[in-house]
Amino acid sequence: MKKTIAFIIILLYCYTYAIQAQEPEEKGPWAPLHLFIKNFYSKPDFINNNTYLQFAGGISTINANRVDISDNFHSTYMAELRYGFIRYNEELPVSGIFSHAKDYAFISTISSTFKVLNINPTGLVTDTWRFGFGIENGYGYYSPFGKPFILLKHNGSIAWTHIDFYGLGSDGNNKSYMQRYDNMFRFGGIWSGGVDVHITENILVSADYETSVIYPYFKPLQWTGMFIFDNATQRWIDYFEPQALQMFGKSWPFVKFAYKNFVSYVVYNMRRNASYWPFESDRPISFVIYRAGLTLSL
Repeated sequence: MKKTIAFIIILLYCYTYAIQAQEPEEKGPWAPLHLFIKNFYSKPDFINNNTYLQFAGGISTINANRVDISDNFHSTYMAELRYGFIRYNEELPVSGIFSHAKDYAFISTISSTFKVLNINPTGLVTDTWRFGFGIENGYGYYSPFGKPFILLKHNGSIAWTHIDFYGLGSDGNNKSYMQRYDNMFRFGGIWSGGVDVHITENILVSADYETSVIYPYFKPLQWTGMFIFDNATQRWIDYFEPQALQMFGKSWPFVKFAYKNFVSYVVYNMRRNASYWPFESDRPISFVIYRAGLTLSL
């Protein structure tokens, strides 16, 4: 896990350095690309960060992605805490909408045996916890009173997950497969989409659909290629955002929300069978979580 963390820190450092090295007044054939990086991978000076806390819970399912596991997984339940920064950009050329973004760290538990719920699980029982870092962004609509109200969002994050399995069964092949993960930290990715609603200026409630993939082994070259592929498929639409805002107007938040979450859902389903798709790789373990949360802007 130390090698994984060190590799990602170095990659993100180089990436951030390259962004900061761009000259805002630069002209020439690369100027549009530099403007895109400045707008979508860095924070404009006129936008202020506010800290926030989020408490979330949900129901989840775990599967071994079409590997014939003789024992059925019991349903799992998730609880999570996030701490991060939230910001709004209300200086857009289209009235009635705004953009928003969050950066955060999180820790969560996903377990078959929440004692507070008095659950007595049967079958293959799991006890999982994870931590990581993520980004979340999208567009939203104002209330009739001119305040941010509904936020449509797309989320991507990285996580280190520790899984304990209880009752692996006697099937040698299945047991060998699950022991790749049992009582070990594994690296993975998380994607989600959902809606936040302001109930007061500083309190939001949220509903999300989350998918995650836990890689059996970390492979830096495949992960880097996958990272580039994901950014290309998710971010090309951002490159044309000024024109898209003029074309779609107030419908743009829904268009962007639908596109980004559709891509994430398709990619997730491909990676259920190949961890680092579009590259050939081993099958992972994955979670699907239906979650609700309460966010406090501090």
